[in-house]
Amino acid sequence: SSLGPNKTTHADLFVTELDSKKGYILMSSDGVHNFISELAWIKIVKSSKSIVEKVERVIKTSYDNGSNDNMTFVLIKYER
Repeated sequence: SSLGPNKTTHADLFVTELDSKKGYILMSSDGVHNFISELAWIKIVKSSKSIVEKVERVIKTSYDNGSNDNMTFVLIKYER
């Protein structure tokens, strides 16, 4: 909603602990997450593809599922 017609905006924030020593953190706008199922996200992120290929897959899947909104997302790979 920060880019939408509302004059006041509220960010959706939360804090979580990372339970594993390595993994991914994913943040996305509604132009992405409204068009990809949780199962599809898991398949894309857990695939053996490179980060670039995962990002390309997210964009393609969003378009294929009818997204016509802007697509913003961040995929972070972490290891502790």
